[in-house]
Amino acid sequence: MYSPQEWWEPYVKPLPTWDIYDPRGYATALGMLRTRPPSPQFTEPLEKGRVSMLIVAEGTLGFYLDDEKIYTYVRASMMEKPPIDLVTKMLGLETYTYMYKEVVPVYVFWTQGLRGYFFANYTKDILLGKRREIAQFIVTHGYTIKSETLNQFRREFRAIHRYVQATKEGSQEIVWREAYLAPEERPLL
Repeated sequence: MYSPQEWWEPYVKPLPTWDIYDPRGYATALGMLRTRPPSPQFTEPLEKGRVSMLIVAEGTLGFYLDDEKIYTYVRASMMEKPPIDLVTKMLGLETYTYMYKEVVPVYVFWTQGLRGYFFANYTKDILLGKRREIAQFIVTHGYTIKSETLNQFRREFRAIHRYVQATKEGSQEIVWREAYLAPEERPLL
């Protein structure tokens, strides 16, 4: 049984369907996740719902390319800081700010790799529409995938090619990486 501090570990256990399972790489990613684990407050249904709906309303899921590996990527941005701060607090991340047209602040969070996989796995039952399907795709194929799986993702979800900001776990360095993200989709009102 897991301790309350490790409540999130069942959501990152390797599955037999994963494209790539590198025990050493997985152990490293798990160790980094343990240094800044998701908040136990995230287990509360209201908080889980609030965080998930931010992705439905303002976020996207996909994969990014880094050093010849392809990792899970989750991102959301909006002009209100409190919802983004909520997500970063729950996931053990940081909120980033950039200026739109040098006037309007936009608040952003992103997560990738095993932490992004955790987010997709933990929230997949609450996400709606294509985002739910993408989260299930991520859970099925793992936090790092093969190029053939990326091509399948691109075809199946009509992923858009972009360059995105990413950080290395344990580092504050922000870098630009090539990514394929699902097109933004607004839920029907």
